[in-house]
Amino acid sequence: MIRWRRKPQAIAGVEIRERQDAQGPYWIFRVRWKDPATGARVVETLDSPQEALDFRAQLRLLRRRGELVDLDRGRETLDVFVQEWFRDWASANVAPSTLRAYASIWNRHFLDRVGSLQLRHVTPKVVEDVKQDLLADRVGAPTVAKGMGMLQAVFRQALMWNRVAGNPVKEVAKPATPRKKVIEPLSVTETEALIAWMLEHRNPAEAMLCELLAYTGARPQDALALHWSHVGRQRVTYAYKVVDGKLRAGAKTGADKARDVELLAVVRADLLAYRMSAGAPRPNQLLFARRDAQPWTPSDYKNWQRADREDPKRRRSTRAGAFPRAMRAIGHPEATPYFLRHTYASLRLAEQRLSLQEIANELGHSLEVLSRSYAHVISDLRGQGPVNPEKLVREARHAARRPQDAPKAREHGAP
Repeated sequence: MIRWRRKPQAIAGVEIRERQDAQGPYWIFRVRWKDPATGARVVETLDSPQEALDFRAQLRLLRRRGELVDLDRGRETLDVFVQEWFRDWASANVAPSTLRAYASIWNRHFLDRVGSLQLRHVTPKVVEDVKQDLLADRVGAPTVAKGMGMLQAVFRQALMWNRVAGNPVKEVAKPATPRKKVIEPLSVTETEALIAWMLEHRNPAEAMLCELLAYTGARPQDALALHWSHVGRQRVTYAYKVVDGKLRAGAKTGADKARDVELLAVVRADLLAYRMSAGAPRPNQLLFARRDAQPWTPSDYKNWQRADREDPKRRRSTRAGAFPRAMRAIGHPEATPYFLRHTYASLRLAEQRLSLQEIANELGHSLEVLSRSYAHVISDLRGQGPVNPEKLVREARHAARRPQDAPKAREHGAP
């Protein structure tokens, strides 16, 4: 900050105040004005006579246009607003684990760099400089991207609350975060073997969950929030997700991100059979619920998909959940439930009936994400003819010899 060291002449409408620092006297320039929205008296402090004159000219122009209220927006510091955002919005809309990650990134990497800035002073140039500064300090690109994602959400809410006129973070490209490993979707044959194992060793609920993940592309948290009212004759609608054992509107990518997915005929038939085995449940009942009819808790899901691991403190190993045991039995021990979502994406791409944008819509993300994530799948399919998903599933199902009478115990409960 450059301070005005020469004693200035009087300026009409500007208060001039002398201050002192280690280098001697300096002067500041204050312009008072009245906020038309609140009636509050506001003081703007500036560092030079020219800035004071420019600000007074801006006041006159905004007053003439009836836009004077805009001048006072965004005066709170980013640190103060982020605390308000955490308290009033994020705590009710973001998973606690994500909140903890956001808080850690904000406190470690962003607070000291931009926390003291007023909202109105955060520009795309400021955001770009912070990004480059973090990368220069060898902060990982995924961490920087996640922090910028949080900051973009903060300014999106500030815009909705009329605190700022725009979202400066939206204009800045996030650092590229290459996928750590290539997506390897399960084949239809492996998927049918998985479902057959679940029917034989577990229960129809877990088998149906795997089937929906693989043949409708649902994320696990979306499938676990599915109500019977959202299962139609031709399509299924994912309108909710389970977060920490509670239902939240929308998908992972936003509260307004409900999506419809076309059902294969074999999946429609299995859903009908599953519903009949559940005793004609009410429309507002969950397809996959605990014994108390509530959504799965984080512990339920973790126990279901948890891999074997050693516990050095207790000197014993923790037994794997149902899903990794099933995957080990079919020869795919490294797979997670999310692999089944990739199975759906690869099936639709190989079918060559829907456009890439339609497939992206059914998966619930952007065309850019689809193209980047499945570039190698798309490349491998180039030059090949279309496939028939129905035929593939039926043939694989016949080969897997799915048991017709599954175990009755714990049919519709959590693992």
